[in-house]
Amino acid sequence: MSATATLGVPPNAAYIDRDGDLHLNGAKVYNDAEADISDSLEQLNALAPAELAFLDGVTAGTAAASKAVVLDANLDISTIRHLTINGNLVTGATTLAESDLAKIDGITNGTAAASKALVLDASSDITGIRHATLTGLVKHSVASPAAAGSLTSDATVLAADVNGVTGADGTTGVKLPSGGGIRMAVVNTHATNTLKVYPPTGGTINGAGADAAYSLLGGRRAFFAATAAGTYLAFEAPDSTAPAAVAAGYKIARGETALDGGNPTSVAHGLTTCIAFTATLVGTAAPALSTSVLTANINGANVDVYAWKPTGAGDTTLTASTGTESFYWIAIGT
Repeated sequence: MSATATLGVPPNAAYIDRDGDLHLNGAKVYNDAEADISDSLEQLNALAPAELAFLDGVTAGTAAASKAVVLDANLDISTIRHLTINGNLVTGATTLAESDLAKIDGITNGTAAASKALVLDASSDITGIRHATLTGLVKHSVASPAAAGSLTSDATVLAADVNGVTGADGTTGVKLPSGGGIRMAVVNTHATNTLKVYPPTGGTINGAGADAAYSLLGGRRAFFAATAAGTYLAFEAPDSTAPAAVAAGYKIARGETALDGGNPTSVAHGLTTCIAFTATLVGTAAPALSTSVLTANINGANVDVYAWKPTGAGDTTLTASTGTESFYWIAIGT
């Protein structure tokens, strides 16, 4: 029986009902219909007034100063300010020891510290990490900004790690961000027009004058590294454009052959198809009136090498040579 169901009894009173049960603040704390009522009084008498005050006015689920902590119907409690424990903190299947909790104690957001958890700052940055070992790939931010302006003051400011810049026209440009330790790749996506790459305001690239632009030719790419705030070095990648007529799958044949005096001397190049051939006389001295010039004609599986020499002293007109000098040769083909 609850206090609220007992006529004329205040809900926060301490009383003994007609069945001999002790009620305190509306809750039955002693129930033995067969026991003498004095037993109930003895239980109540054992509590000092200060101890009874801990129970007086308690709200289940809400912590209050100098009051007993009583969970609500959901086993919850609120408004506890600080909680000190001597053992582990257990939640579900997770147990946190004091050494685990110490890893999140005294953290400075954005700064790495030994034996502390890492927490990014408001800009999602963190500094102070010494070494980091990865088992996967490092992913970089990629953007395609458009070049703009013609000065460091109105050029497009770059923000991504890899920038495929569009809109280069020889005048428009982009601007590197300020700060030290920045690494940034810039690709001029225009095939022919030059892209202007500016340092941060007042900064330099490769030691040039303040605010001087770096000219990145059409189709080229460069890597920019800030050695200090506003001071950049540029590392441009080699031109990957293949020279005219270069294709995959070419082979090179080479050798040394002696002229047979028959003019031409036939050389078997060993290639399926020969597309280029060169020959050079072997020797360390000037040829004088002997063989001095070699010409060649690709002839199917062979190359015919022709030898020539001056007509005579004072007459440099070339004539066929019947010499037997040796020559080096190189053939290119498939």
